[in-house]
Amino acid sequence: MLRDALPKDAEGQIDLSSFGVFATKNGQVLACSDSLFSPGDKLAISTTLNNLDPGEELTNITPLRGHYYAIGAHASSGYREYKSETDSYKNDVIALVGKELCVMTENREETEALPCPTVHSDRGHAETTVEIAAFRLGDEWFGIRANQILQAIDTKNITPAPGAGADRVGYIMYEELPIPVFDIRNIVCAIRSSTEQMNRKAQQVIVIEKNANTRFGVMADALGEIPEIHMSRMNALPNALGGRELMADAAIAPDKPGEECLLLVLSSDRLAQKLASGMGEPSSGRAQKLIKV
Repeated sequence: MLRDALPKDAEGQIDLSSFGVFATKNGQVLACSDSLFSPGDKLAISTTLNNLDPGEELTNITPLRGHYYAIGAHASSGYREYKSETDSYKNDVIALVGKELCVMTENREETEALPCPTVHSDRGHAETTVEIAAFRLGDEWFGIRANQILQAIDTKNITPAPGAGADRVGYIMYEELPIPVFDIRNIVCAIRSSTEQMNRKAQQVIVIEKNANTRFGVMADALGEIPEIHMSRMNALPNALGGRELMADAAIAPDKPGEECLLLVLSSDRLAQKLASGMGEPSSGRAQKLIKV
C-alpha cells in the first residue's frame, strides 16, 4: 500500500528519493516503504502529526536526517482496525509520504549573508522560457514567476493591522489603493531562522498580482536575480505530496547541486488561496475587488 502511494516518474517507476510510512500520532513508525525507517523508530516531525484530527491532512517542507523533504500526511478517519471517534476505542494512524528535495546546508553565522542558489539563465535560446524572480526569507531562498510580480517597494509606509494575526503585517498603498501585506515565513519556510527578526529598513514588499482582482504583498528580506529558465527545467512537485496545500508548485535545480539547495518556486494562486482569510475587504468598490480572492 505504501509503495503504491509513492510518486512515480514518466515511465511509471517509483521515485527512489521518496518514502512512505504509517505512523502513530506520537510519531512512532508502524511500517515503511523501504529501509529508511524501521517499526518502532520515532519520526523527528512527530509534533506536527500530533495536531492532526481524524481525516485531516497537512503538507510542509521539513528537515529530516540531514535533508529537506516535501511532506504530505493524512490522518485515518476510521477503517477496520484503525478506529474512528465513534468506535469503542481509538487507534489513530497517520499515512505520510516524503520526497527528498536537497541536502541541508551547514548553519551560518547570523552576520553572514546567505547567497542565492546559482541558477544560470537560458536567455536567448529558442525554447519556451519563464522568468523567475528570487527572494530570501530568513535563511531560505524562493522564487516566483516574474510575470506575477508588479513591483518591489520599500516598507516605510506599511500601516499595521492590530489583531489581524501573526502572518498579516498590515496594509500599504499601491496605485492609490490599500493592499494587504503578509509575512509568509510560517507557511513556506522549512525551519525558523535565528536571523529572521524583522529589519524593516532592509526588507521590501513584493507586490503580487494573482489576477486583475487580486493583489497582495509579501515581505522579502532580500531580492535576488531574475534568470530566464527553460520550461523543461521547471520540475513540477508531485501532487501526491499535498497537492494545492503545498505553496511551491515547482523546483529548479541549481548549477552546483552538490553545494546548493533547489530553488522552490511559489505559486501566487496557492499563496492567495492560503492567505484569503487574512485579506480583509475594505467597504469601497474597487478597493474591495483588488484584494478579494
